[in-house]
Amino acid sequence: MKRWQKIRNGIINSFKGGIFPKENKESSSKTLSAKEYIPSRLVLPLLQHSGSPAEVLVKEGQHVKAYEPLTRPKLKYQVPIHAPVSGTIESISMQNIAHPSGLKEPCIVLISDPEDKQEKMEHPKFENFEEQSVETLLKHINDMGVAGLGGAGFPTEIKLRSSVSKNHCELLIVNGAECEPYITCDDRLMQERSDQIAIGIKILQYILKPKYTVIAIEANKREAMTTLNKAIIDNDVANTRITELPVKYPSGAARNLIKLITDIEIPYSARSTDYGVVVHNVSTIYSIAEAVTKGIPLVKRLVTITGQALDVNENCWTYIGTSIKELILKHGYTKQKFPRIIVGGPMMGFTLHQADVPIIKTISCVIAPSDKELVTNKITVNCIRCGRCAKVCPSRLVPYELYGYCLNEKHGKALNSGLKSCIECGSCSYVCPSAIQLVAEFRKAKAQIKAEKAKENKLRVTQSRFETKKTRIAEEERQRALRKAEALRKAKLLKEQNDAKKLEEAKNKEATVQVQAQAENVNTNTLKNNEIEKVKETTSNVSTLNIEEILAKPNSELTPEEKELKKKYALQKAMELKAQREAQKNADNSKKETK
Repeated sequence: MKRWQKIRNGIINSFKGGIFPKENKESSSKTLSAKEYIPSRLVLPLLQHSGSPAEVLVKEGQHVKAYEPLTRPKLKYQVPIHAPVSGTIESISMQNIAHPSGLKEPCIVLISDPEDKQEKMEHPKFENFEEQSVETLLKHINDMGVAGLGGAGFPTEIKLRSSVSKNHCELLIVNGAECEPYITCDDRLMQERSDQIAIGIKILQYILKPKYTVIAIEANKREAMTTLNKAIIDNDVANTRITELPVKYPSGAARNLIKLITDIEIPYSARSTDYGVVVHNVSTIYSIAEAVTKGIPLVKRLVTITGQALDVNENCWTYIGTSIKELILKHGYTKQKFPRIIVGGPMMGFTLHQADVPIIKTISCVIAPSDKELVTNKITVNCIRCGRCAKVCPSRLVPYELYGYCLNEKHGKALNSGLKSCIECGSCSYVCPSAIQLVAEFRKAKAQIKAEKAKENKLRVTQSRFETKKTRIAEEERQRALRKAEALRKAKLLKEQNDAKKLEEAKNKEATVQVQAQAENVNTNTLKNNEIEKVKETTSNVSTLNIEEILAKPNSELTPEEKELKKKYALQKAMELKAQREAQKNADNSKKETK
């Protein structure tokens, strides 16, 4: 039988490893989900998904409406968060969050308005989504803050766009396995909101255009299968079937689910979209339907509140940011001798350092176990190399070998042995007879590797910035030198022009002086000639007089007229002599120039 025939007929394959822990689902799976309530104070971490936090849009003291965006994405792997209820921003500060490290992260603290004064912000809704473009729907899904609710918190729009860009989606798998013990929120969601899930499947079929759709549900959820099957028929969801899975942990892991449905084993170095398969959790699909058809952002989710330390075990619609401490007290928590609050299930979850931390988008379960319910921890002893962990590992790893590498901080060898392929399902720790906390050590090693990588990236960025700075400084120096050389060239050219101008001015001035001198000489000669002519005229007027007699007489005997005449005669003779000398001098100069 061909693969597609097996898929359409619901024939199940198997995956390596796996375990069969006690389910403990009965206490919370039989009752209807409780309606959400408005807490007086909400703490909203900026980072509730895989990626980086978005830009904060609000400030302290600002009043916001329900569904109003509090952050705005600017980068690719960013998802906005919205105000679950209307209220006032108390602070934007570091707050305790649900994390194994117990560290604080930036959060927006919102003080809620009274229930009778709640205001809501309207968002676009597309009841006839087939009339919208795929791009419009993808952008709207991201604007509504939808991220994966199965645990990883991967941005839904990025996951969908990856498949749309490749135009290669052959199979859409709706993950309703919910294999983790204690957790029943997906089971109740499929029973109570099956019509919206069916609409969400139709939206994904419109976006991805798969050849076929499989809704995978474990065999212990008969009511969910019946209800969802009816919803598929009523809403005319085409090319879709429900496939019953065997009750085996961890069948809900994406790669194990693909192996069960298609018998395709996806390498951990590849994505399922590379093989034409897209997997989405039922809670995520429900949130997509709410966002697209009703314009409701992801501000609440269904959470399983369970454990023998509580009076009431149920699934409760919970606003994002609600305190876990407030939730368990509301469900009748009785303090135990050894109190523990577990978030996310007993296999893949973790124990909180304190209970006063907020519910976020990826939290599906809160367990408050009693002292009797807790398994007494055995004393950890050395590994006996029994190989049980390797037999149950669904990722085909050798956990005891990885443990040795991680314990001795041989991270290179750990990575080569497949540390990144570990899905942290906890199967190895569950079967270990030496009570070794294998998964805890793997998580620690992954965190160390991540920190080292972040340090290396930071160093690389610093070096890159330093090299860029050096290049920039060198370029600035080069440009400065070019500008200086250009300035010197211009200064030199300007100086040469000024010198030439001054030289020209000097020549012009000298020529002007020469011309003026020549003009003065001409004027002087003219004046002299005029004086000579006047003297000649004077002397010619007294030509009748005997000059020689006048010259022979002594001055004492001369009359005033004779004295004046004698003076003029002497002047005439002197001027004639001077003129003769100058003429002789000019003649000599002319001869020299000619030679």
